[in-house]
Amino acid sequence: MSNRGNSVLGTPGTDTPNITGFRIRGDGSLAPIAGSTVTFPVDTSPSQNLITPDGKLLFAEIFGVPGSSAAQSNTFAPFQIDGNGSLDLAPGSNVGAPVSPPLLLGSAFNPNQPIIYAGLPGVDEVGVFTYDKSGQLTFVGDAPLQDGGTAPCWCAVTPDGRYLYTGNTASDSIGVYSLADPLHPVQIQNFALGGPQAPPGSPSGTLQTNVFQIVVSPDGHTLYAIGQNTDATGTFANGNQLHILSVAADGKLSEPTGPVLLSAVGVPGNAHPQGIAVVAGRANARAFPPPAPSLPLAPTAPPTPTPPPSPNPFNEAATVALFVAQGLQSGNIDEAYTGLVNFVSLYSQSPAAHQQQLSQVFNNDLIADLSFSNLIADLS
Repeated sequence: MSNRGNSVLGTPGTDTPNITGFRIRGDGSLAPIAGSTVTFPVDTSPSQNLITPDGKLLFAEIFGVPGSSAAQSNTFAPFQIDGNGSLDLAPGSNVGAPVSPPLLLGSAFNPNQPIIYAGLPGVDEVGVFTYDKSGQLTFVGDAPLQDGGTAPCWCAVTPDGRYLYTGNTASDSIGVYSLADPLHPVQIQNFALGGPQAPPGSPSGTLQTNVFQIVVSPDGHTLYAIGQNTDATGTFANGNQLHILSVAADGKLSEPTGPVLLSAVGVPGNAHPQGIAVVAGRANARAFPPPAPSLPLAPTAPPTPTPPPSPNPFNEAATVALFVAQGLQSGNIDEAYTGLVNFVSLYSQSPAAHQQQLSQVFNNDLIADLSFSNLIADLS
């Protein structure tokens, strides 16, 4: 989680910004991870954290408040994530884009390659970065906005990795890029968002709503964009908007209906909604027909008794113990499951050697709070 501090444009900060990791408990509550907090210089503003799908790398986007010369401003800080959730700085240290002004805000992974795309709003461009397995970053280049789009501050990529989108805050539009060459995005559309842009009676061209964050649905068919009222008085409540855009096969956008205007009762004009996520549920749930009326059953012969099943050495307690042991070691559910499967395979081949094999797979010193002798008894 990013804690941005209290620095704002024109007002130097006093709080030290940081990022901190949390574990999600079984009941959904959060517990801070010891050693996961990393601080950054005052007047920087950690704005986004990207974590690789394998959970091994984290790239912290460190926005620099305009006018500030604080170290690490407008860079990615790369970290390796330890098995316990703490962070170690990756090789190569921080990397930014060699542009002026160097503002860096809003980023997204390419789902197929080790590439990060980032908004460079100060120069109306999208930056392209690559990273290796250690987390070391390299700036590759940038792609300019076209057709009137300005200040790309947020990025999103389709799940198939074919198209990149930017939320162009200053122009209240969405930039669409082809990723046919993932390292060299090519803009194919600048889509102007619909809906009211200023209170009735405002001078022509007045823009008091601006897009602030975007996200693509898991199926890649819809793009959602959240816009907020930017009127200094906070009176233009209709500037707080949720846009729902259709994504065509060629990646281009349309807005079949106007935006959802967030109710001023729940979201007042000065609320500044920012941040959006899509939570995918179970699609196409099967609708079962109502049950047929009950009919009398024909007499049947008594069922043949079923012999009791053979004892299973992997009773529930042992299975849970093994899972917990490996989970404690790595903090990774996938690795925990793999370790359990490996041990089951070994045990089935040679039950008499199960204690030795258990040590080989898990290292018995990692089962600190679990009685080794009790665990073996559970398996026998």
